[in-house]
Amino acid sequence: MRTVKLGLIGAGICIRDLYWPELQQIPDKFEIIAVAGSGSERGRKFAESIGAKEYYTDYHDLLANKEIEAVCIAYPFTMNHEIVCAAMEAGKHLMVEKPIATCLEDAQDMLQKSRRAGTVTLLAENFRYRKMPAKVREMINGGVIGKPYTFIWNIIGYTPRNNKYISDSKWRLHSHYGLLFDGSVHFISVFRELFGDIKSAIGFTASSKKDVGTNDTVTYQMVFESGVTGTYHMFQSSYGYSNHDAVIFGSEGTIKIAGLKDVTITTPDREEHITFDNDEGYMAELSDFYDCIVNSKKPKGSFEEGYKDFLADVVAFAPMERWDKLKLADFTNDDQSGGD
Repeated sequence: MRTVKLGLIGAGICIRDLYWPELQQIPDKFEIIAVAGSGSERGRKFAESIGAKEYYTDYHDLLANKEIEAVCIAYPFTMNHEIVCAAMEAGKHLMVEKPIATCLEDAQDMLQKSRRAGTVTLLAENFRYRKMPAKVREMINGGVIGKPYTFIWNIIGYTPRNNKYISDSKWRLHSHYGLLFDGSVHFISVFRELFGDIKSAIGFTASSKKDVGTNDTVTYQMVFESGVTGTYHMFQSSYGYSNHDAVIFGSEGTIKIAGLKDVTITTPDREEHITFDNDEGYMAELSDFYDCIVNSKKPKGSFEEGYKDFLADVVAFAPMERWDKLKLADFTNDDQSGGD
């Protein structure tokens, strides 16, 4: 087994808390050569603590390091387009944290360039690598609840303002479409895993608490190419009420998913419970990245899949003017009159 020489672009929460614990378990697959960060003392200490040979304050210097053959990019996604394009130009294999970009123009540019890159380009959406969605998809395809026709998915609760993804990453609050945009793309990847591509959709967003940025509430309605419909709620400022359950309705039963972990299948004849471990998908993601590099495979988390997730997310957060076309008054004929 050969070891891939890896550079880490980013030294924040994502690298420290999500990727590094997994990378420590697979030293035979990846050797950390260098880290690029913002220049903070914490970033320097992190690079020293993991035994990196170099710490750069400019990611271009890391990309110029000829010893490095692959990079893991976990900067604010507002910089994804800039860094990813530079990494592809430098000839590095790369995996980059979702969402793919901040606007469709940049996402399309990255997608086209990835097709010509000649290197591995993996969009790191960890929910795509979790065990639960793949297992539930097998159940649905196996007909355990008959033909699925609709679902309701809730992510409702209160996000504490001292949550590390806010307090240590304040850029999220003011990023494109706000904090929810970064989070909701996770679940769009799950919906697409379960039901296929989304054909049409419309979203409704609101901001009830300004301290979590642009939006803290989104309701999203979807119609899939498969004919399945669905409604998704993500509320981050709900006091006194919490709901992290989903229900998939089929012609012969239902599948209930609680907290992305506990699955209950109910039909007229039986009820079955399955509990999945706390698998976050990061190890599978890194393993896929490695396998694609050494065996010239296409990643499960491709830029094509990431682009489709992103496009659906953009629609969810599209300007509210779209609702003006659905006014009830537009469906009535004011010229009609009653009487004799």
